[in-house]
Amino acid sequence: MTLSVARQGDIHYCRFDEPIKSRPVLVLSRTEINTVRENIVVALVTRTIRNIPLEIPAGKVEGLSKEGVVSLGDVYTVSKSLLSEKKGQLSADKLGKMQEGLKLLFALS
Repeated sequence: MTLSVARQGDIHYCRFDEPIKSRPVLVLSRTEINTVRENIVVALVTRTIRNIPLEIPAGKVEGLSKEGVVSLGDVYTVSKSLLSEKKGQLSADKLGKMQEGLKLLFALS
């Protein structure tokens, strides 16, 4: 399945190679860029919670079956063809936390 648009803040499942397999991911790259590029930037969603600033809580409200976190320390560039249909999305508040987390990760002001 190839998505025409993957929107920033959307949650999809992504088919990775071993050992990761299929995992939920959060789309990080800007929607405007995602419309013209085949590859997009995503962060893994995991149930391993470390309570660090690079994690954003995510669960049933965001369309996932279990509670976990978006791990901004686990960033990948993937083809849109590896994504499932949209499962959910982050709220505006959590999108703001994503932006702050990425600033911290990459030491941006």
